Amino acid sequence: MGEEEKMKETFFITHGCPKLTIEEVHPLHSFFKSWKENVYSKKPKAILVISSHWITDQPAVNSVHLNDTIYDYEGVTYPASLYQVKYPAPGAPNLAKKVEKLLNESGFESVYIDKKRVLSHATWVPLMLMYPEADISVCELSVQPHLDGMHHYNLGLALAPLKDDGVLIIGSGSGATHPSWDTTHDGDGVAPWAAEFDSWLDSALTNGRYEEVNECETKAPNWKLAHPMPDHFYPLHVAIGAAGEDCKAELVHSSWMLSQKIAAFAYMWSSSLIFVGFLAQFTSYSEDGMVWIMFGFALMTMVNFWYVYMLTVKTPFYKELHVFEVAVNVARLFGTILAFVGDFSINVTKGPVVFVWVGVVGSVVMYLGGLGLLAKETVIELLEGETTLPVKQGE
Repeated sequence: MGEEEKMKETFFITHGCPKLTIEEVHPLHSFFKSWKENVYSKKPKAILVISSHWITDQPAVNSVHLNDTIYDYEGVTYPASLYQVKYPAPGAPNLAKKVEKLLNESGFESVYIDKKRVLSHATWVPLMLMYPEADISVCELSVQPHLDGMHHYNLGLALAPLKDDGVLIIGSGSGATHPSWDTTHDGDGVAPWAAEFDSWLDSALTNGRYEEVNECETKAPNWKLAHPMPDHFYPLHVAIGAAGEDCKAELVHSSWMLSQKIAAFAYMWSSSLIFVGFLAQFTSYSEDGMVWIMFGFALMTMVNFWYVYMLTVKTPFYKELHVFEVAVNVARLFGTILAFVGDFSINVTKGPVVFVWVGVVGSVVMYLGGLGLLAKETVIELLEGETTLPVKQGE
C-alpha cells in the first residue's frame, strides 16, 4: 500500500444529538460539514468508529455488507424526518475480522463479531455531515464502561496497525463533559466544575500527559460530575492508544453549548418593568413609574452586556444565525429603540402623550422578543432531551 494511503492521525469527536444533522446553527454542524476541506482531506479506505452508544461486556465489532441506521434515541422524541434518515454506508466484514485478529493477538481473548448490528447515531450523525456520500466502508466498535480508561487505551494500541491499511479511527463520544440531566449549571453559562475539568483535559492532552488521562477516574477533577457514566469519554482513550505512544494531541475544534434562558427571563422582567412604568404615566403614580422604567432599562443594559460578552468573548457560539434568531434579536432591538424614544420624549423633551404609547408598544415588543428566545430554548431542550448545562464540544 502506498504511503499516501496510510492514516497517521486518529480523532476524538463529539457526535451530537440526531438533530445536529438538520440544525445548521449548531457550531458542530458547520465544523463537520467542512471536515474534508478544513480538517482532514485524505480519503480513508475504511472508517472504524468507537461508538459511545454501543455498550458491551467485551469488545464487539459489527460485520455487515451494507449498514443501516439505528434510531437509538433512548426515549427522546424527535421530528418525524429523523426517523426516516438513512446512512447506507458499505459495511466492512474484512475490517471486522482484522479488528478481531489484532485484539486477540494483544491479549483480548473474547471479541464478538456481530453480524446484525448496524450504525448507532454516534456514528451516522457525524458521518452524514463529514462524508455525506456514504461511499466509505464503516465499521463500529463497542465500549466497556464497566472497565476503565487503561483498558480502552490498550484497545487503541492493539488497533494502531489499522492506520497502515488506510483505516481512519474515530472515537465518537461527547467532548469534555457528559453530565447527567439533573446536574445543575452556572448562571454565567459555564459551570466552574466543567471549566476545571475541561482545563485539566486540555492541558493533559496537549502536554502529552496521557498516563494521567488514562487514570482519569482518580486523576481528573470533578470526574463523577463530568462523566457519571464514562461511555462517552472512553472512546477518547481508544483514539489516543491508536495514535501511538509518541503521538501529539491537537485541539481542532472547541465550542460550548450555551442556554439563553437566563437572558430570556431577564429581558421579559425588564420589559415588564418598563411596560408598567409607562402605564403609570396615566395615573397619579407617574413619578414611581419613571423609577420602574429606570430600573427596567438598567436591568436590560446589564443583560445586553452579559449577552454580548457570552456570545462573542466567552462563547463564540452564533457565527451563523438562523432566521428565527434574527427575528428575535431584531424584535428586542426594535422594542428597545421604541421604549427609549418614548422615555426620552416624556422626560427630556416633554413630548405629547402619544410617546407614552410608543414606549408601551416598545416594551411589549421587547417582551415578545424575550418570550421568543425562551420558547426557542425550551423547544430545543424538549427535542434534544439534554441538560442545559454548557458542554464542551468537539475536543
